[in-house]
Amino acid sequence: MILVLVVNNQKTFIGTVKGGEYLDTKEIFFEPAKRPDLFLEVTKMVNPKELEGIIVYSGPGPFTGLRVAVSIANALSFALDLPIAGIKGISDPSELLKEGLKKLKDDSKTPILPFYDREPNINI
Repeated sequence: MILVLVVNNQKTFIGTVKGGEYLDTKEIFFEPAKRPDLFLEVTKMVNPKELEGIIVYSGPGPFTGLRVAVSIANALSFALDLPIAGIKGISDPSELLKEGLKKLKDDSKTPILPFYDREPNINI
């Protein structure tokens, strides 16, 4: 089974894929402070031990959402020794799946880096 994660603004998409088709999907609207709940939602949909790969939207997008989704994807990839594909610029789940499945064939386990939509706004 393949996990697909897309975070774009407050909308979050989680999908599980088998045989190139979505088996289960869920769209959730999170407030930025609630993004850490994303991992909980993932584990409600799929047992991480059943995963064979991960596709994650890597940006551009909001700092908190991308950081959480990409961190979850990278952590699962590392902990379970799974291939991972980061897709930049395609947030539509159907198109993201097509591109992600192509990239997963490379069997890459290199961590994904998020691409943000603007420079950080950090005040000291």
